[in-house]
Amino acid sequence: EDDNPPPGRGEPTQKIVYAIMNPAMTVLVLFFGLVFTTVVAILLRYRKSLHPAVVASVQPRVAVGVFVSSGFWATLLPTLVLYKSGPLTQYVPAVFFAQLLFAIVVDMLPSRSRSVACFLSIAAMAAAYFFLAPWVYFTPLTTAEHSTRRILPQWT
Repeated sequence: EDDNPPPGRGEPTQKIVYAIMNPAMTVLVLFFGLVFTTVVAILLRYRKSLHPAVVASVQPRVAVGVFVSSGFWATLLPTLVLYKSGPLTQYVPAVFFAQLLFAIVVDMLPSRSRSVACFLSIAAMAAAYFFLAPWVYFTPLTTAEHSTRRILPQWT
């Protein structure tokens, strides 16, 4: 929808709404999912050579993480196989499990690293939220402002 301003008042604005996941959360979920996969691979491969205290300290969280990642795949795979692309609501259950896995991996970090990871994650998500908020709340922007928010040039 175009809102044409009175003459001499600037560029015409346009309202666009997108139902996208916070890009910072997407990157963080992917990164910490890979970290979790690496931790599981290391525990499986080197379980006999690791110190028993290390294994005992992460084993309960890894067990919960494996359960949560099973939920992630159980909700995501049918969506990918049956729908391939569809409304955002089809992916919400998988995103929920991915965010739970993110929290489990952050909980596995040492206390000081956990605080830094939480602060940086929240800062990145807040920055992405404020940058993309006009698309969420259908705020009028100029064409140039919309094009700066498009992460991928193919977005229309």
